[in-house]
Amino acid sequence: MSTSSKALIIRWLVAAIAFGWGVCCANAIAPHEVVLLINSDSTNSVQIARAYAAARGIPERNRIAVSVPERFLKPVAEMSDEAFARLIWEPANEILADRQLTDQVLAWIYSVDFPLRITGNPPVSLTGLTFLRNLRPDADLVKDGRYASPVYGGPDPFDWSIQPPAGLHYQRAQLDAAVMPLPAAMLGYTGKGGNTPQIVMRTLRDGLAADSSRPSGTVYFVTSPGIRSEVRESQFAPAKQELARYDVRAVITSEFPVGADNVLGLLAGMQNPQPRDIGGFLPGAFAEHLTSFSAVYELAEQTKMTAWTAAGASASAGAVTEPRAYWTKFPHARFFVYYAAGCTYLESFYQAVRCPLQTVPIGDPLMRPFGPAESIVFDRVPNDGAGVVRARIDTPRLGMYSDYEFWLDDRLIKKGTGRIQLELEDIEIGPGTYRLRVIARRRDRIQHPLWTETKITIPQNKENY
Repeated sequence: MSTSSKALIIRWLVAAIAFGWGVCCANAIAPHEVVLLINSDSTNSVQIARAYAAARGIPERNRIAVSVPERFLKPVAEMSDEAFARLIWEPANEILADRQLTDQVLAWIYSVDFPLRITGNPPVSLTGLTFLRNLRPDADLVKDGRYASPVYGGPDPFDWSIQPPAGLHYQRAQLDAAVMPLPAAMLGYTGKGGNTPQIVMRTLRDGLAADSSRPSGTVYFVTSPGIRSEVRESQFAPAKQELARYDVRAVITSEFPVGADNVLGLLAGMQNPQPRDIGGFLPGAFAEHLTSFSAVYELAEQTKMTAWTAAGASASAGAVTEPRAYWTKFPHARFFVYYAAGCTYLESFYQAVRCPLQTVPIGDPLMRPFGPAESIVFDRVPNDGAGVVRARIDTPRLGMYSDYEFWLDDRLIKKGTGRIQLELEDIEIGPGTYRLRVIARRRDRIQHPLWTETKITIPQNKENY
């Protein structure tokens, strides 16, 4: 890592720690419900993960380091099924079990410097095999794009109904535990031909800035001659109509939007678009161009997914092997509908891809530009280890958040409804300084969790311990 890269990461880490301590955040997935995978053999992976975890409030016990030697990253970023199981899947799950996190975790987030592709019959992405919980379906279902993700929101080739936007909490509650997949994403790709650490850090910073910003930009659905565009063009008009209900502007055009600014998103079907011709992307913007080799970095042809993030987009996705022109393997135009409804990037992506097994999403999985504007704040935090801790939703619509949780150093100590309060006398805790986190949730399909945390100090003379 260059000196300038280290300096940038350190500066952002300091800012992230300041941001993450004692402030409110609104993620459709709470920080303790993800696991952050870190390649301990890579300085970039460690440093970027550290900054991201601090900014997003991901607890230390939800960060898992695994060793992925450089031979799996160079010259080609790939590994076998056996290596994935031995180096990533099995050790990570053992740690999750030891920390009693298995049932708590809804999604995996990979830092940088992990392989993109898992070889096998057929090749799948790192995130795809994670999504499958390391249990491959019939090979032809993957090759032909006929695998049906249980969290896909429709429409389907055989059932044209669509599902309203939902969060992973709701989907898990609706599905049998044996059926629920494990959605995953990567923070970025910094291998040969990919982004620099500085660009990855910028995309993560923009993802953080995007939260609850409710951007007023434009989504571009770009049509062009050829099968890459044609397989998705029928999706554009219905998605545009749905987006209008959320007051999000969408444009269907045959002209690549050269010079356009305030770009919130772009879907196209092109081999070699030029992302740098875009005038400006908004924080939280997602762009993708449905082509074969956008995440195949050993081949020079075709524009790569990281070209979008280099040009200013906050997220993109690409195929890690020849997918053929099956629309089911790429984001449906309804991605932006889920996004506009308040879902995170991760939740929006997996509701929008029917067969997400050969594609890898990059960017901040927890960013949510259309999240709620509400925040949660502590009203009272006793400093003597006794009395009542109280918090409230900083909004006149108090009734929308009916459920709450208190966590002490990443341990759930209370669930409740109604007034958000905690009797310190009701918990057994020794003297010391602790992190106290409170989370409030709505009872709807997305839940829109709000959280904040602070420090509490329990003195030596606490009577009930």
